[in-house]
Amino acid sequence: MKTQSTFIQLCWRGLWAAVFGALSFNAVQAQIFVANTSSPFSVEEYHTDGTLMNATFIPDAYQAYSLEIGGGYLYVANKTQPLSKYQLDGTLVSNDLIGGGFAFDLAVSASDLFVTGYGSTVAKYTTSGTVINTSFITGLSQASGIMVSGGNLYVSNSSIGTIGEYDATTGAAINTSFITGLSSAFGIKISGNDLFVLNQTGSVGEYDATTGAVINASLITGLDNPANMALAGSDLYITSFTGNGIYKFTTGGVYEGTVVSGLGHPYGIAVSPEAVPEPSTWALLAGGVVALFYGARRRTA
Repeated sequence: MKTQSTFIQLCWRGLWAAVFGALSFNAVQAQIFVANTSSPFSVEEYHTDGTLMNATFIPDAYQAYSLEIGGGYLYVANKTQPLSKYQLDGTLVSNDLIGGGFAFDLAVSASDLFVTGYGSTVAKYTTSGTVINTSFITGLSQASGIMVSGGNLYVSNSSIGTIGEYDATTGAAINTSFITGLSSAFGIKISGNDLFVLNQTGSVGEYDATTGAVINASLITGLDNPANMALAGSDLYITSFTGNGIYKFTTGGVYEGTVVSGLGHPYGIAVSPEAVPEPSTWALLAGGVVALFYGARRRTA
């Protein structure tokens, strides 16, 4: 009887540890990274509820126009400094990943890294910085925003108001006028079959990610000099360059408030996905439940 009682106590402890660990794990994984392009010229880290985690996550990130998370790393595209790569705890991996050059926006897919420079080309590298093709896509017009999804690459041409669709493996054009009628388009994000485009003139449009057809060209309007955009689940986070803050909307266009304020002309933004607890955590949780059930059956037998 004593052995059984001790066993049950241990199961309870293990069960509570697993529950607490799972809840704590999820609570700390969702993070917003945002770059200030004026003083304090840093990348700051916040919880998605706006709570400050680290004001100097990256202390020297002058004019970081784009931040992107991929494969557990944070990539920083900087107008005046080489493209850099960090672990999500802030540890520097490389401060010159692709050997110099101006990176305006970037997209990561598995081991591939795609980079625009606000010119006429898209370059392709491995995520370790090895050159694949510096002229992977050509003939663009102020190539700014870039997004990769499902084997396709989407690139916005800021000066002519279009988004082109390309093969992410070969660079071949699929439809160079996939979406038209945009205005200073930069941020491109995809959720399911919905493609969201940030127009830096003050709006976000929603389009069919398969056909390019308009769903709602004015999904969000009246933004205060929006700079860039991040997507996390069913939420869009938009930096306001002159509003010095981060606005949060649902992907249905509903305003949920200003999450962060008091920034210094924020531009680049990325939101880490909420991680799922390790299988071992769930196994411990399930094991504790089974053991408690078995112990209860024994006790009542």
